[in-house]
Amino acid sequence: MLIHGILPDNTAFTCMLFGCSHGGDVAAGRSSFHSMAIDFHLEGGRRDYGCMIDLLGRAGYLEDAIDLVETMPYPARVDDWICLLGSCRRISDARRATRAASRAVELDRAAAPYILLANKFSFSF
Repeated sequence: MLIHGILPDNTAFTCMLFGCSHGGDVAAGRSSFHSMAIDFHLEGGRRDYGCMIDLLGRAGYLEDAIDLVETMPYPARVDDWICLLGSCRRISDARRATRAASRAVELDRAAAPYILLANKFSFSF
């Protein structure tokens, strides 16, 4: 885009972050996320933060993902914590899974966090 004189907007960054998340490219994702604010003076939206939470969680950077959820400029939503809970399940991290489930339940008493946590403990470590 830059070669053709087109400046990326929030949507372009969200798409890049989504691609990095699903492609497992943590370095490119982190670089894009920081570049969005520093180089292009764009404020990351909820979707951008959601992509970063997913990217970090999928890659096993659970503590970084939790830190991001707890420090982002938006109130955490239940789906942020459920995303982390799914990452904890994939990586078999019961301690962080319990933390994520507890935070999700605090925000929404729905059954989904309980189900995910039960699934977590149904697998052996």
